[in-house]
Amino acid sequence: MRRSIILSCLLAAMPIAVSAKVINVNPGTNTLQTAINAAEAGDTLILSSGVYDVSLPSIRPDDDYFVINKPITLRAKSADDRPTLNVVRITDVNCSTEEGEQYSFLDGDIITLQGIITNADITINGCGMVISDSILRGSVKSTANPAVIIGNDIILDSQERMDANVVAYNNIRQNSGAVISAQHIVGNDINCFSAGSGICVQSNHPNAQSLNEGFIVGNSFQVETARYDSQTEGAGNNNFDKRYAINLNSVASTTVASNKIHFKIQDGDRPVENERVSALVAVGMAHVGLNTTASIYNNTIVYDASLPAPLNDSDAGAIYTIIGDATVRNNIIFGAHIPAISFNQDTAAQGYENIVVATHNICFGNVENCSESESNINADPQFVGDSFRVSETSPAKNGGYDALMLYDIDKTLPDIGVYGGPYGFEQYTNIRESEELPYIVPLFNEIAEETTDAVNVRVIAVPRLR
Repeated sequence: MRRSIILSCLLAAMPIAVSAKVINVNPGTNTLQTAINAAEAGDTLILSSGVYDVSLPSIRPDDDYFVINKPITLRAKSADDRPTLNVVRITDVNCSTEEGEQYSFLDGDIITLQGIITNADITINGCGMVISDSILRGSVKSTANPAVIIGNDIILDSQERMDANVVAYNNIRQNSGAVISAQHIVGNDINCFSAGSGICVQSNHPNAQSLNEGFIVGNSFQVETARYDSQTEGAGNNNFDKRYAINLNSVASTTVASNKIHFKIQDGDRPVENERVSALVAVGMAHVGLNTTASIYNNTIVYDASLPAPLNDSDAGAIYTIIGDATVRNNIIFGAHIPAISFNQDTAAQGYENIVVATHNICFGNVENCSESESNINADPQFVGDSFRVSETSPAKNGGYDALMLYDIDKTLPDIGVYGGPYGFEQYTNIRESEELPYIVPLFNEIAEETTDAVNVRVIAVPRLR
């Protein structure tokens, strides 16, 4: 039986009013705020390159920041002519979106920032927000609907965070303690560094109900864990703590698929033999939390051989559930210094439901591999090069679970690993790295493995800055 896909396109851009104006703005102090104050809903402010500041001591003596209190667009002249906003934060005051049918917000009040450079936090409350083609240095905090952060270069320092509905096609560099929290995390290149414990991304957002299920697909993670000095007994030993690439916590249903995840020790910081190491070293791909249902398909998870096995590995796993229902199929887990797939023994003993269905995964070189009784394969996946592709003779070829909705894009039985399955890891990489293609984000609802009917796919499309 054939599956069919029905597409509906949602253009994530502010509607243009008939009377909308284009206003050119030059750099300087208060020039931008003056232009914002004079603009009307639907207007576009074109910003020349240079530095924009704001200083209004008579109005805000203790804090200087831009106030955007209407649905307007701030856009760079071009991708090669970017403005820099040197402010504490950008915030709206009384802009609001209308409630109603799901996704009606895309026809409502939207603040659009395109092609800007920020050296400070962005805070948006009330209005919807789309930020694209920008260089962001600082937190982006939003309780707005929608909050779409797409196609940016992002640097998050320690304890900074990014909250949004959709985070897609960004190049992201996170320092220790920084976290990304969103429902749809799609097609990003994420370099996540930790000198201790922390989370790279988590499936959550203050307005999570607006997009239904979580969707973490097509991302490339490099998770670097450096040694650090313990502050507990035995200080001076180089120690590790738990690190999650993806954390699922109290989200009703999340699909985690076609992600490439590489755990490594930062170059030059190799651990020594018999070093004291905590039990949860770089704990793995999906840490499935309370009240969570997770569908985990076609991910490739690779650990550096230099990572040491922890002294106690009974409470850890590359894919690890605390309390939750996880279906784990068609993944490759390679070289983990902890069990490949595991669940929390204590919560199970306390009577909490903890269901893990794990079949058709390739597990090789891990401290504890997968159960072969569940159609898993404990054999070398035969990687070719550092892209973690597999050879033509690999057991991953056509070795996945036989369900129509999991077939490869070419309609054959699914390959195991990130290059197989229905989502197509390379599609997301191509969009992120292109200079011509628009940013296209599919918003799937949960798709059951046994589905043979039409699948409705909503799409957000955002044009690139040229």
